[in-house]
Amino acid sequence: MALLMVYAGLRCCEVSAFRPEHLAQQADGSWWVVVPHGKGGKAASVPIPHDIAEQVKAYPGWDVSTQTVQKVVRDALKAVGSTATPHQLRHYYGTSVLRSTQNLRYTQDMMRHSSPTSTARYTKVTNDELSNAAEGLPRIA
Repeated sequence: MALLMVYAGLRCCEVSAFRPEHLAQQADGSWWVVVPHGKGGKAASVPIPHDIAEQVKAYPGWDVSTQTVQKVVRDALKAVGSTATPHQLRHYYGTSVLRSTQNLRYTQDMMRHSSPTSTARYTKVTNDELSNAAEGLPRIA
C-alpha cells in the first residue's frame, strides 16, 4: 500500500480501490497505474518505477476501506520509527518528483492536479536548493 503512495502518489482512497488489473505495462515496457476513480471522479494514469511495479504485481491485492489503508500505513510508518502520516507520503512523492525532474508541470501531471498552485503546496523547496539555484545563475561579464 505504501509503495503505491510513495512511488505513484496515490491517495488512501485510491489505494483502497486499487486492484492488480490497474497495473498496466505499456508497449515500451514502462509500467503505469490506472486510477479509474481519482479525486473528483476523474480517471487518470501515472507512471510507476519498473521495480516497484514488479513488487506491487506480486501482491495478490486487497479489499479494504480507506480507513484501513490509513491505519495499516500509519502503523507501518510508526513501526519503523517515522512520525509521518499516510498523507505526507503524497507530499514526499510530489517533492521527490519535482527534485527528480526539476519540472513543476511534470510534477503537476504526475500528482494529477488541475492547478500548479495545488502542486506547489505539496512540494518542499529547501534553502540549499535555493542557494544552488542562485549559484547556478549565468554570470554577466
